[in-house]
Amino acid sequence: MLPRAVAESVAALLLGGALVTRGPAGLLRFWDWAIPYLVLFLGLEQVLRRRQAGPAMVFGLGAAFGLLFEGVYRKTVLDAMGFLGIDTAALAAALFDWGMLAVLATHLYSTRFPRRSPDETAGQESSLPAAAALSVLGAVMVLVYLVKTWFGHYIAERALGPTWLVTDILFAGGAVLLARRALDADPDEPSGWAYAGGGLVVWMPGVQTLFTWGESFAWPGAVTFLMGLSWTAAVGVGFRNLWAGRFAVYESRVRVSKIALYAAAWRVVGSLALLAAYAPAPFDENAAAAYAVLVDIPSRAAFCYAFLASRLEV
Repeated sequence: MLPRAVAESVAALLLGGALVTRGPAGLLRFWDWAIPYLVLFLGLEQVLRRRQAGPAMVFGLGAAFGLLFEGVYRKTVLDAMGFLGIDTAALAAALFDWGMLAVLATHLYSTRFPRRSPDETAGQESSLPAAAALSVLGAVMVLVYLVKTWFGHYIAERALGPTWLVTDILFAGGAVLLARRALDADPDEPSGWAYAGGGLVVWMPGVQTLFTWGESFAWPGAVTFLMGLSWTAAVGVGFRNLWAGRFAVYESRVRVSKIALYAAAWRVVGSLALLAAYAPAPFDENAAAAYAVLVDIPSRAAFCYAFLASRLEV
């Protein structure tokens, strides 16, 4: 269990864009890997060894962890301008991306080392090192959160006032509800919100980029509007077809999804390309915009097709 969780967490670290945001040296910082990636996959493996694993379950649990981590622990989805200080666009992206990372990392490992069924592992004791590592890292996360909160480290505390506590409670409760839904629902069948969320996170950076380009290059307003409308129509038709064909998914699991592997490979290759283009400059708004267009949009779209049009082996 521990080797599998370690391998999956390393894969998720590479797929998550750390190469661009932190550089190669940043990949070697232990705590940036252990929290959150190792915590997520240690927890996932503890759950999946007792249940029939499915891509929808893994996606839901990954999204629940992302809500807890980005909403409560890091507070990256808070913006003083939004309702209750919540940046809804960042929240949607965080939920989807953490679900995607969980599915891609577990699928990558399962292509080489298939997961044993719960019947085969029945009666076996859980890995003591894995359980101990999860307990220690979980305790560290709680301690860090309490210390940062006590000393006012979070910018959200100063910007939002007492509202940050309300959002923490909402995010923690939402994470619990997401996790329970993922465990209670069909482990293979993605819920409607996965389709909606996938369409949103593919459409949003594209239309934002088009309008940004329109302002930068002084395009006529009608041209910018028509391009945005065309992009909206293309994404809408694509996800409508995925939704219409949701009952035609093959019953058998896909052990090796080439599209999912291409999506994972492109996230790494694209990160390396941007790293070469922007290094040694820090990760700024220009690099973030390039990452959204060149890496996020194509990899998210490819993952959505692989995830929603087939049952991936995880």
